[in-house]
Amino acid sequence: YRTRARAEKHHGRLRPSRIACLIKMRNRKLKVRLIHDLRRSGVNKHIKVKERIVLPRVCGAINSVLQFVRLSGGADLEFLAGDVQDAFKQLIVSPNERIFLSGAAMGGWLVYWTVLFGVISGLLLWGRVAALIMRGSQRVLPHNIGRLHCYVDDPLVGCSGAPDVILHAILKVVILCVALGLN
Repeated sequence: YRTRARAEKHHGRLRPSRIACLIKMRNRKLKVRLIHDLRRSGVNKHIKVKERIVLPRVCGAINSVLQFVRLSGGADLEFLAGDVQDAFKQLIVSPNERIFLSGAAMGGWLVYWTVLFGVISGLLLWGRVAALIMRGSQRVLPHNIGRLHCYVDDPLVGCSGAPDVILHAILKVVILCVALGLN
């Protein structure tokens, strides 16, 4: 929005956070990242999180792969690793909560419609969505040929068997994720 008044006309009285702008050069491309200070602005203290999510460990993925290798009995194995781009930003925020995800930057006003990294409940929300996706994906993946593991927003699919069976199994998982709107 060009002005705070315009943003507030659409969303109500804003509770803006400070925004910092980090600019990096990566692979000869300029990457601009906006960082919202949701802790200092007091947004996070208004969020009640009654539970915590335990982050997966890399060793958990490694142990899962090693167990799958042992169970495959020497069959050919294929692994597909993915990355859900901007995982938190795949989660839509309720319209009445968007006033807390606002701030001034680049000569205008921003109001986010999605969960920002830094919202204290973001990891728990994404963890629940990721668990749902992994459970659904495991359901479409035949148990005897595949295993899934998810490290925060990086799914790992392992399959064993003939190449056409592996391709069919992995495609079912990918199609499910696309159908759910994941990038």
